[in-house]
Amino acid sequence: MRKILIIATIISCFVFASVSSAQEGWRSIVPKAYVGVFGGWSFPDDLEFERFADQELDGSWVLGAKAGGLFYANWLALELEYYHIGEMDFDNRSRADSVSADSVFLNAIFRYPHTRLHPFIGAGVGWAFSHLKNVQTGLGLVDSDDNNWAVQALAGVDFDLNERWSLTAQYRYFYTEPEFFEDDTSKLKSHLLTIGVNYKF
Repeated sequence: MRKILIIATIISCFVFASVSSAQEGWRSIVPKAYVGVFGGWSFPDDLEFERFADQELDGSWVLGAKAGGLFYANWLALELEYYHIGEMDFDNRSRADSVSADSVFLNAIFRYPHTRLHPFIGAGVGWAFSHLKNVQTGLGLVDSDDNNWAVQALAGVDFDLNERWSLTAQYRYFYTEPEFFEDDTSKLKSHLLTIGVNYKF
Protein backbone atom coordinates (compact mmCIF):
# COMPACT_ATOMS: atom_id res chain seq x y z
CA MET A 1 0.00 0.00 0.00
CA ARG A 2 2.82 2.33 0.89
CA LYS A 3 4.56 1.64 -2.44
CA ILE A 4 1.32 2.35 -4.30
CA LEU A 5 0.97 5.71 -2.50
CA ILE A 6 4.58 6.65 -3.33
CA ILE A 7 4.14 5.69 -7.00
CA ALA A 8 0.83 7.58 -7.14
CA THR A 9 2.47 10.66 -5.61
CA ILE A 10 5.35 10.58 -8.11
CA ILE A 11 2.93 10.17 -11.03
CA SER A 12 0.81 13.05 -9.69
CA CYS A 13 3.88 15.29 -9.53
CA PHE A 14 4.77 14.49 -13.16
CA VAL A 15 1.19 15.12 -14.29
CA PHE A 16 1.04 18.43 -12.40
CA ALA A 17 4.38 19.54 -13.87
CA SER A 18 3.27 18.58 -17.38
CA VAL A 19 -0.03 20.46 -17.05
CA SER A 20 1.74 23.53 -15.63
CA SER A 21 4.27 23.46 -18.46
CA ALA A 22 1.51 23.14 -21.04
CA GLN A 23 -0.39 26.04 -19.50
CA GLU A 24 2.75 28.20 -19.48
CA GLY A 25 3.44 27.31 -23.12
CA TRP A 26 -0.15 28.22 -24.00
CA ARG A 27 0.10 31.54 -22.19
CA SER A 28 3.32 32.39 -24.01
CA ILE A 29 1.53 32.54 -27.37
CA VAL A 30 -1.47 34.57 -26.16
CA PRO A 31 -1.08 38.27 -27.12
CA LYS A 32 -0.64 40.76 -24.28
CA ALA A 33 -2.33 44.08 -24.95
CA TYR A 34 -0.85 47.44 -23.99
CA VAL A 35 -1.51 51.15 -24.34
CA GLY A 36 0.89 54.07 -24.06
CA VAL A 37 1.38 57.82 -24.34
CA PHE A 38 4.54 59.68 -25.29
CA GLY A 39 5.97 63.09 -25.95
CA GLY A 40 9.22 64.63 -27.14
CA TRP A 41 10.86 66.79 -29.77
CA SER A 42 11.07 66.85 -33.57
CA PHE A 43 14.37 67.67 -35.31
CA PRO A 44 13.31 68.23 -38.95
CA ASP A 45 15.44 68.16 -42.08
CA ASP A 46 14.91 70.93 -44.64
CA LEU A 47 11.48 70.88 -46.29
CA GLU A 48 12.26 70.01 -49.91
CA PHE A 49 10.30 71.26 -52.93
CA GLU A 50 10.61 70.38 -56.62
CA ARG A 51 10.03 73.89 -58.00
CA PHE A 52 11.06 76.07 -55.04
CA ALA A 53 14.13 76.41 -52.87
CA ASP A 54 14.37 74.09 -49.87
CA GLN A 55 13.21 75.65 -46.61
CA GLU A 56 15.02 75.24 -43.29
CA LEU A 57 12.72 74.32 -40.41
CA ASP A 58 12.95 74.83 -36.66
CA GLY A 59 12.26 71.99 -34.23
CA SER A 60 8.94 71.49 -32.47
CA TRP A 61 7.14 69.32 -29.92
CA VAL A 62 5.63 65.86 -30.49
CA LEU A 63 2.73 64.26 -28.63
CA GLY A 64 1.10 60.89 -29.30
CA ALA A 65 -0.57 57.68 -28.14
CA LYS A 66 -0.47 54.01 -29.13
CA ALA A 67 -2.20 50.67 -28.55
CA GLY A 68 -0.88 47.25 -29.44
CA GLY A 69 -0.18 43.67 -28.57
CA LEU A 70 2.85 41.51 -27.76
CA PHE A 71 3.15 38.22 -29.66
CA TYR A 72 5.43 35.16 -29.81
CA ALA A 73 6.55 35.24 -26.18
CA ASN A 74 6.92 39.06 -26.38
CA TRP A 75 9.44 38.99 -29.27
CA LEU A 76 7.07 40.83 -31.64
CA ALA A 77 4.85 43.86 -31.07
CA LEU A 78 2.18 45.09 -33.48
CA GLU A 79 0.78 48.50 -32.66
CA LEU A 80 -1.45 51.27 -33.95
CA GLU A 81 0.07 54.68 -33.27
CA TYR A 82 -1.01 58.31 -33.63
CA TYR A 83 1.09 61.41 -33.06
CA HIS A 84 1.07 65.12 -33.79
CA ILE A 85 4.18 67.09 -34.75
CA GLY A 86 3.65 70.71 -33.76
CA GLU A 87 4.33 73.73 -35.97
CA MET A 88 7.89 73.64 -37.31
CA ASP A 89 8.62 77.26 -38.16
CA PHE A 90 10.32 78.34 -41.38
CA ASP A 91 13.60 80.18 -40.79
CA ASN A 92 12.82 82.23 -43.92
CA ARG A 93 9.13 83.17 -43.89
CA SER A 94 9.01 84.56 -47.41
CA ARG A 95 7.15 81.39 -48.54
CA ALA A 96 5.17 80.31 -45.44
CA ASP A 97 5.22 80.42 -41.66
CA SER A 98 5.31 76.78 -40.54
CA VAL A 99 4.45 73.16 -41.30
CA SER A 100 2.88 70.56 -38.98
CA ALA A 101 1.66 66.98 -39.35
CA ASP A 102 -0.73 64.44 -37.85
CA SER A 103 0.13 60.80 -38.54
CA VAL A 104 -1.41 57.36 -38.04
CA PHE A 105 0.91 54.34 -38.31
CA LEU A 106 0.75 50.57 -38.11
CA ASN A 107 4.09 49.45 -36.64
CA ALA A 108 5.87 46.10 -36.48
CA ILE A 109 8.49 45.99 -33.71
CA PHE A 110 11.04 43.29 -32.90
CA ARG A 111 12.16 43.38 -29.27
CA TYR A 112 14.36 41.44 -26.86
CA PRO A 113 11.93 40.04 -24.28
CA HIS A 114 14.28 38.84 -21.54
CA THR A 115 15.35 40.87 -18.49
CA ARG A 116 13.69 44.18 -17.55
CA LEU A 117 15.45 46.06 -20.37
CA HIS A 118 14.05 45.45 -23.89
CA PRO A 119 15.96 46.96 -26.85
CA PHE A 120 13.89 47.06 -30.04
CA ILE A 121 13.85 48.03 -33.71
CA GLY A 122 10.95 48.33 -36.11
CA ALA A 123 9.20 50.08 -38.96
CA GLY A 124 5.79 51.53 -39.69
CA VAL A 125 3.56 52.42 -42.62
CA GLY A 126 0.67 54.82 -42.43
CA TRP A 127 -0.92 58.09 -43.44
CA ALA A 128 0.10 61.69 -42.71
CA PHE A 129 -2.07 64.81 -42.72
CA SER A 130 0.25 67.78 -43.34
CA HIS A 131 -0.57 71.47 -42.88
CA LEU A 132 1.36 74.42 -44.36
CA LYS A 133 0.44 77.64 -42.56
CA ASN A 134 0.26 81.16 -43.99
CA VAL A 135 1.52 80.53 -47.51
CA GLN A 136 2.48 83.78 -49.25
CA THR A 137 0.41 84.31 -52.43
CA GLY A 138 -0.56 87.25 -54.63
CA LEU A 139 -3.98 87.17 -52.97
CA GLY A 140 -2.60 87.23 -49.43
CA LEU A 141 -1.97 84.53 -46.85
CA VAL A 142 -3.61 81.12 -47.28
CA ASP A 143 -3.13 77.69 -45.71
CA SER A 144 -2.38 74.55 -47.71
CA ASP A 145 -3.24 71.02 -46.58
CA ASP A 146 -2.51 67.61 -48.02
CA ASN A 147 -2.62 63.98 -46.90
CA ASN A 148 -0.41 61.24 -48.21
CA TRP A 149 1.24 57.93 -47.31
CA ALA A 150 4.03 58.00 -44.74
CA VAL A 151 6.72 55.64 -43.46
CA GLN A 152 8.91 55.56 -40.38
CA ALA A 153 11.82 53.64 -38.89
CA LEU A 154 11.95 52.96 -35.13
CA ALA A 155 14.56 52.12 -32.52
CA GLY A 156 14.63 52.35 -28.76
CA VAL A 157 14.42 50.59 -25.44
CA ASP A 158 11.64 49.61 -23.00
CA PHE A 159 12.29 49.42 -19.26
CA ASP A 160 9.87 47.45 -17.07
CA LEU A 161 8.98 49.22 -13.83
CA ASN A 162 6.84 46.23 -12.79
CA GLU A 163 4.56 43.66 -14.45
CA ARG A 164 2.14 46.35 -15.67
CA TRP A 165 4.06 49.60 -16.18
CA SER A 166 7.05 50.38 -18.36
CA LEU A 167 8.97 53.36 -19.73
CA THR A 168 10.05 53.79 -23.36
CA ALA A 169 12.83 55.92 -24.86
CA GLN A 170 12.45 55.94 -28.64
CA TYR A 171 13.85 57.35 -31.88
CA ARG A 172 11.70 57.68 -35.02
CA TYR A 173 12.63 58.72 -38.55
CA PHE A 174 9.50 60.17 -40.18
CA TYR A 175 9.00 60.63 -43.96
CA THR A 176 6.09 61.74 -46.13
CA GLU A 177 5.59 63.53 -49.45
CA PRO A 178 2.75 66.10 -49.25
CA GLU A 179 1.73 68.10 -52.32
CA PHE A 180 1.17 71.59 -50.92
CA PHE A 181 1.27 73.22 -54.37
CA GLU A 182 -0.13 71.87 -57.62
CA ASP A 183 2.36 69.65 -59.48
CA ASP A 184 4.99 70.20 -56.79
CA THR A 185 5.58 67.26 -54.44
CA SER A 186 7.53 68.16 -51.31
CA LYS A 187 9.44 65.94 -48.89
CA LEU A 188 8.84 66.32 -45.18
CA LYS A 189 11.42 64.46 -43.06
CA SER A 190 12.13 64.59 -39.35
CA HIS A 191 14.00 62.85 -36.53
CA LEU A 192 11.81 62.38 -33.45
CA LEU A 193 13.07 61.69 -29.93
CA THR A 194 10.37 60.74 -27.44
CA ILE A 195 9.88 59.37 -23.93
CA GLY A 196 6.70 57.54 -22.97
CA VAL A 197 4.90 55.43 -20.39
CA ASN A 198 3.01 52.19 -21.13
CA TYR A 199 0.44 50.05 -19.35
CA LYS A 200 0.21 46.32 -20.12
CA PHE A 201 -3.04 44.44 -19.47
